[in-house]
Parts: sequence; structure tokens; C-alpha cells
Amino acid sequence: MKYLKTYKLFENQSNIPYELWDDISDILIELDHEGFVTSKHYDDVKKVSNKLCEDVIEIVVNKQSTEDFSYSEIEDVFKRLIDYLKPYGWNYSILYFPPIGKHHFIEFECGGKDPLAQVYSPVFNNNTEKMLYKSQLGKTLKECHAFKIVFYQNIDHIIRSSWYPFVPLIKENKSNKDEYHDLMMVLNDLFDDFGILSHSNERFGDDNDDYPEHRFWAFRNSGGQDIMTTNVDSLEEVKDIVIYNIPAEHKDRFWNELMSYKQQIEEVTGKSFHVYEEEINNLFYDYILRLIETNIFESHSIPQMRLYYGESVLSECDDMIDDIKDMVLELQDIGLFTMVGYTPMTLTWVDKTPKIIVEVQGDLELCESNEDDINSTFERIKDYVRSKGYPTGFGSWEREAPNSFAVIDNQSIGRKRYKVYQMLIQK
Repeated sequence: MKYLKTYKLFENQSNIPYELWDDISDILIELDHEGFVTSKHYDDVKKVSNKLCEDVIEIVVNKQSTEDFSYSEIEDVFKRLIDYLKPYGWNYSILYFPPIGKHHFIEFECGGKDPLAQVYSPVFNNNTEKMLYKSQLGKTLKECHAFKIVFYQNIDHIIRSSWYPFVPLIKENKSNKDEYHDLMMVLNDLFDDFGILSHSNERFGDDNDDYPEHRFWAFRNSGGQDIMTTNVDSLEEVKDIVIYNIPAEHKDRFWNELMSYKQQIEEVTGKSFHVYEEEINNLFYDYILRLIETNIFESHSIPQMRLYYGESVLSECDDMIDDIKDMVLELQDIGLFTMVGYTPMTLTWVDKTPKIIVEVQGDLELCESNEDDINSTFERIKDYVRSKGYPTGFGSWEREAPNSFAVIDNQSIGRKRYKVYQMLIQK
């Protein structure tokens, strides 16, 4: 196992050492024999609780019967994983998925050499409050849907979370430049896959016929002269990231892979991720990537929308969004990711009437095993909104996660596959 100490593990995703997966699988096999379901995969950049981490190995454990279980049933196995990886510089976090109340994993233990490897902790006024919290946590860990242990090599920084607003952060006032730096980090593999180089010094524009043919990306400054650079610190504020010269024959694949990062980008940055596509001479496409303050899947209408669409129309749509969020709660309970809100075109007042998007997605196997529940939920939503006079459109598709690998039964099966279900609602 000395290779762990001398070899930086994931220099590229196509060269993940199978020895590591084999050793972890050997440790987890005890749980497989006891009726648990274990899964593991790797991400080069991922949010772990309140930390943006690099070189991330994520292991999730739940019951085959989907019943709740206690952390004590798997604690010894998690400790063996920590004892194996921690001496070689790995940090770790342990999280639980509660049976009620929340719909996300909650961190309760972590450790490692990185000074930022610390768990969220409430602020206690006295020792009594602290004892009550620990007592309640002990009870909570006796009945959970699932547990997750995550190992990571580096922590880039702490991220503010609306789940735990009381937590003091290393970067209390996260700047616009930090957010675009995080966006660039998430997209690094996409740039490599498509041969998108960093910004060149070529000059071009309306008065220059020599449009560059190679693909490249750059940060652009906000306001004033249109400066492009890959050094985000040289700008006062970032307007967007631009990507130039994706060939027309590759644009559909590029678009699909770019948008497959949307959920991860919005989770890491805390902003809505918007992409604008521009055609160049029928041969190439440029892309403008922007982060916008309003989160389209969490927020209701904003004042400007009410002026544009009308108070009564927006109030009706806001109520529908609340009702639809209640309808998809049962899908969250089985581990699917759900989003309900206004589309970007509505938030920027491009749509003539408000358009609502309902999206459900998750691991392909999980979706297929719950297909009847997913379809019946969308049928209920359709019946509900049609009763209010709103037509719907529905579609579903599968996608690959370019930056995530799955391993099942000790064998790498390549990139994870997800299924997406989407409904658009507009009068």
C-alpha cells in the first residue's frame, strides 16, 4: 500500500488505481454479506458538506430492504476505512441521511490533516445545550436511511450553506472572483476532454477577418474594456467565462456534457448557472457562462418579474410551485434530486408568460427501480396544473456524468449514468 504515500492518486480519471478500489472493496465486503448495499465513486472536485474538496472518494451505505438502521451497525467498518487511508494524508467526513425533516446528508464527524477538516457545529450558550445536542445526535444516528463516508485529499475552501447559516466561515465574504474560480475548477475536465486551451493573446473582432480556429476559454471582466484573461486575480470583478470555437458537429455533445455539470456548479457556487450559445458563420459556436444570484430552483418570483408579468399571475404561479414541491417530496425521500422553480428565460423576462420547470434526476438504477412512482408523481402534477388551465410538456433522457466514475462489485463500470425527467408548465 506504499503507493498511496508516494503517488498522487488521481492525476487523471482514466488512471484510477484499481488497487485502491480493491482494498476498499475488501473492507466493505463485510457489509455486503450483512444485507447492506454499498456504492462508491470518485470526483475530482466535489462539495462535501460545507467544504469544496479535491480528489474525492465517496462511499454510501444503505439497507437492501430500504429500512432505517443504526450507525453502530456499520461504525467498525468505517473506522477500518479511516485507519487504512488516514495515515496517507486523507481527510474524511461522515454524514447521515435522516428519516424525516431534511432531504440531504448531514455531516456529524470528520478529521484529517487539513485545518479546514472540521464538522459543522451549532453555537451553544452553555454546557447543558451542548449535552442535549449530543444526546439528540445519538438518538438520530440510531435510525437513518443511509450513511456516507467521504475521503478527500485537499480542501479548497469553506462554502456558505443556507442549511447552517450560523457556522463561521473562512471566507465570510466570498467574492465574485472566488465563485468563477470554483466554476472553472469544476469544468477543468470538460476543457481537457474537448481540447479547450487557456486564453491566447490573439486579437480579433469585427475588423479582423482572421478569426482564431483553436478552442480556448477565458474570464472576462465586468464593465469597461472587454479584457480576457485566465488570471482571475487580475480582474476587479468577473462578468463571465467565455468559450470560443466549438465546431458545429460537436456542439450538441458539448452542450449536453456542459449542462451535466449544472447541478454540481450550482451546489458549489451557490448561484444559478446560465449558458448562452452564439453561432459563428455556421461553423463554430461560442458559449458564455454566467453565475446569477437568484437560484431558479429555490427562489420564488422577484419584484421585477411581478412588474413584468403582473401580481396576480405571479401569485398563482408561486402557489403552484409550493404545491408541486410538496408533491415531489416523496421522490426526495427515496434519494432522487428534485428541482421546482422558474426557468432562466422567465427570470430574465424573455418568456411572454411565466414558465415553470419541474425536474427530477438520479442514478439510472435508482430511477428505473422507482419508475412507477416517478411517473405517477408527474401525472398528479399534470392533472393539478391542467385543472388551473396550464398546459404541460414532458420528456426524459439519460446522461453520463463526465467527472464521476462508478464501481460495482469490485469492477469499474466507467462513468456513472443518470436519468433526468423534466416537465415544463406554461399558460
